[in-house]
Amino acid sequence: MGNGRKHKLAVLSDEDCWLLFGRRALEHRSAEERLALEKTGREIVKKCGGVPLTAKTIGSVMLMNWWMEKDTIVNLWVAHGFISSNESEEEKIGERHFNDLLSQSLLQDAELHDDKNIRRCKMHDLVHDLAQFVAGSNCSVVEIGKQALSMNINNVHHSLLIFSHEAGDETNEADEMASILATRHKAQKLQTLLIKSTNSWGHHRVSQNLFQRLRCIRALDFESYQHWEIAYISGTGIGRLTGLRTLTNFVVGVGDEECKCEELKHLNYLQGRLQITGLKNVRSRDEAREAELYNMQNLHALFFKYNDDDAELLDDEVKRMEDVLEILQPHTNLKEFEIYDYKVSKLPKWIEDPAFCNLVRVKLWYCDKCKQLPGLGKLPSLKYLEIMNMEEVIKVGGEFRGNDDNEGSDGLVSFPKLETLIFWNMPNLEWELSGGDGEVMPSLLHLTIYDCIKLELPSNLPPLLQKLVLNLSNEGMSSGRLLRILPSLKHLMIAYSLDLTSLPGGWLGQLKALQTLETVSYGRLGSLPEELQQLTMLQELTIRRCPLLEERYRDGREDGTRLLISPISHFI
Repeated sequence: MGNGRKHKLAVLSDEDCWLLFGRRALEHRSAEERLALEKTGREIVKKCGGVPLTAKTIGSVMLMNWWMEKDTIVNLWVAHGFISSNESEEEKIGERHFNDLLSQSLLQDAELHDDKNIRRCKMHDLVHDLAQFVAGSNCSVVEIGKQALSMNINNVHHSLLIFSHEAGDETNEADEMASILATRHKAQKLQTLLIKSTNSWGHHRVSQNLFQRLRCIRALDFESYQHWEIAYISGTGIGRLTGLRTLTNFVVGVGDEECKCEELKHLNYLQGRLQITGLKNVRSRDEAREAELYNMQNLHALFFKYNDDDAELLDDEVKRMEDVLEILQPHTNLKEFEIYDYKVSKLPKWIEDPAFCNLVRVKLWYCDKCKQLPGLGKLPSLKYLEIMNMEEVIKVGGEFRGNDDNEGSDGLVSFPKLETLIFWNMPNLEWELSGGDGEVMPSLLHLTIYDCIKLELPSNLPPLLQKLVLNLSNEGMSSGRLLRILPSLKHLMIAYSLDLTSLPGGWLGQLKALQTLETVSYGRLGSLPEELQQLTMLQELTIRRCPLLEERYRDGREDGTRLLISPISHFI
């Protein structure tokens, strides 16, 4: 440059520009994602004009998909002692720090839970690159298959392993996992081990030798795997991890070297969500009592999973399981409770105790031997209730609403804050949501009644109802007389198992607030009623499994299943 000569740099070819762009935009994505995005990516590259900086910058923006769960990040901060406070305040302070980073755009694109609290967010890859540079050799991110497994990790404190195999490659992944974890044995200073995979259904086993070597480990995450057997824990006793804050799944075993329910009593610092699997293996009331779940005041969500088979239970097994569940009463701070595969005729009495004043969400799944629902109407804060596959329940009345006399409700409100009620596959259920002298479900916004062939549509649906999902499988349910009084209804899904040729008319046009309508039919539904033109708020009409309708409105469909109505008369 000293002689004053100028060098004109040529622009990149489309292929070189694509390689530069793809290196940024497609990094850490699965093969399926890369294939799906390549066509769009190459179109973008054509508009970069061969300028390297443009390709690199736009690629970086597209890479901004590094999703991070807020709870996971805060838990990591706590685990490593980054937050100095008393134990009851650490998580709250961590959330404030998280929100500060978000407000300063170091974290971006927050995604919210239904309760409006932050669930997760993204970190731009440029910020991530800066964080990696600052961390230096303390951290390692290894994408298995791209980087050598023999890399020097003797001084690594935090390690993230990423597997991006296709489904069906479980054997290769298991071999690679065994190899990479074997190298981690050398990392005496390793404090964090996070393992992520796009293929979560492999069945692998991790040797307890890993945890005998990793004496400094503070955070371990295998959560992206659904079928991991970790002998880290069963052989040495998880109850010895007395400072443990997060445990997603505790499996009760049957052998002498497997986990026993009594080990839970040492884990009083557990918080957040806990699933206890294999409760059929709890051998007695005394063993269940040793768990002392009532002491876990920071546990907000508890999931019980019992049987994973259809074997018939003997009478003494039934009595034992009833006793065990009654003893396993959690702390009244609990907010969510779910139970799966419970093959006994009655649920515990504590589940309907008004002392559980914080309980907002309950799911009862595959409790197909239960003959009676508990009195959940007594729970003052319950907002979400889902009941599925309880085939033995026939009549539900005052006892479900929480009225012991089974007559009226004496002016009391049952389910005062319930917003969502879902009944799914309860073929013998016959019930009407009547409340006697009291009010029933005044806050209900979403009602689903599906595969309940004997259940009549309630005559006193709450006027605030906004979403209704129905499986109309008998004549009583097919009547629209009750839907006329739903002025707030915005979303309606109707599935027909009847051999109907058209939607019943005379009532759809009265749903003036309706915004979305979905219909599923197994019959010969071939036309839409003219009164749909009266629904001036309707934005979306979805048609599924209605071959005659699909053929008729083919030109108006989007992605083969959805009609976007604008105007509605175009499709009538």
